[in-house]
Amino acid sequence: MSSENPFVERKSDHWYDDEGNPLHKDNETIFNLADAKKLIAQGKSANPSVTTITKGYIPKPELDNWIKQQILLSSLTTPRLDGQTEKEWVDSIVTSSKEQATKSAEYGTAIHDYIADNYLAICESRADRVFPDYFTESNFLENGVGEKLQFLDDWLFHNLNHKLIWAEKSFANKIKYISNKQYNDDNCHSPAIKFDEYGYGGRRDMLLDCSDRHLLIDIKTVETKMVKKQSTKKGVVVKEWNEPSKIVPYDEWIIQLGAYASATIIPSLTCANLVISRNENRIELIEHHEETIKWGFRVFCDVLKTYYDFNSLGVK
Repeated sequence: MSSENPFVERKSDHWYDDEGNPLHKDNETIFNLADAKKLIAQGKSANPSVTTITKGYIPKPELDNWIKQQILLSSLTTPRLDGQTEKEWVDSIVTSSKEQATKSAEYGTAIHDYIADNYLAICESRADRVFPDYFTESNFLENGVGEKLQFLDDWLFHNLNHKLIWAEKSFANKIKYISNKQYNDDNCHSPAIKFDEYGYGGRRDMLLDCSDRHLLIDIKTVETKMVKKQSTKKGVVVKEWNEPSKIVPYDEWIIQLGAYASATIIPSLTCANLVISRNENRIELIEHHEETIKWGFRVFCDVLKTYYDFNSLGVK
């Protein structure tokens, strides 16, 4: 499962102006769709983030299964209290499962921040580190965070030690759609052709200069597991062992990277997911073929237009 919280909308950047600056109301209130519509009605810009656009429009069977598992696991550790109605008991189970989802989301956000703040120091073998608030002393002691971060440092130093161009960089991008039906190959450059512009924004995790190419990275935190393998001879098990399960990128990851790549105008661009396990010392860099990213962008364009139409957002 990705680090996205399926239950709680985080206080992060969901809307951007045309310069790529995050839109906020204040420190405690999330800038939402209603606020965006007010700005657009005033002739100002408000561009939804990539994750805001895809949320609810892209099927996420793995995430749905994970949510169900958290509810089932919570039911095993949340006993029904004396005098508690069935509805109250069920509500307490759901509340407990939401707490686990929130912890997973917070851990994913903290890992993003840690890499962005410390990548240069890691690559230069410097000891100084900036730790997100999430990584408190209790977390270090209770959850083995110190060991996990040391593993992350070592992996980045030996496997992804490249020149950092930027990290956590926000942006805004526009996609044009032909709005009238008189378009054909003969008049495609005619001034009579009208376009609608659909804007979106976001925050890209990292762009690295790898000498022969540029690497656009989107970081994901997931739960991983070991799977049991067997070899048999004449129907008899002769050997058993455990090995890491394969990490398969979700469609949503590729669709996000397609949107980010379209807004990243730089030669020789390769897109990849840096996948970090929450429960094991395991990290993988999954690079995507150019045609795969193009597919992701085509799907995103369709979802983008659907999001604008469904939410009655004005277009320019």
